[in-house]
Amino acid sequence: MRYYGICVKDSFLGAALGGQVLAEVEALKRGGRLRDGQLVSQRAIPPRSIRGDQIAWVEGHEPGCQSIGALMAHVDAVIRHCAGRLGSYVINGRTKVHGGLLQIFPEGRPVVANIEPLFDRLLIFWSDRRNPHEVKPAYATRYAITVWYFDAKERAAAKDKYQLASGQKGVQVPVSQPATPT
Repeated sequence: MRYYGICVKDSFLGAALGGQVLAEVEALKRGGRLRDGQLVSQRAIPPRSIRGDQIAWVEGHEPGCQSIGALMAHVDAVIRHCAGRLGSYVINGRTKVHGGLLQIFPEGRPVVANIEPLFDRLLIFWSDRRNPHEVKPAYATRYAITVWYFDAKERAAAKDKYQLASGQKGVQVPVSQPATPT
């Protein structure tokens, strides 16, 4: 993580718990709980032209998501273990044949990290300007569970910026009223 900003750990959960997580994600899909991924900005561009994924926001305590919750607890434990070791941050079955390769381009480095989407793989990386990245097209169904952690100060600044952009915070703009006939 210190040099390239990437950490890969295979067999992270083990076959049993990994299989249970997969079964829960497949049940979310069968139940119609997955929705097309959305873009944060560039609303004029159809999201499907950039993002081909489907997502469901879960906390891990919903009915049928207990194994996903266990996965998230394992990731939390890794992040807590790394606290203070990754700089000054305050942290509050797929196969290569079927595509889905993640490419990470570490900033300022003449290398590309090609990470195969393997079942039961944990991947941690800085998902910001330090690591521009893309997921190559997948040719079969693949699942990924993404957990985002934010630096406390960066998160507060991002929330303020979003609220300003969406008109939820800052200057009040009066809505024009239709003219009344006189």
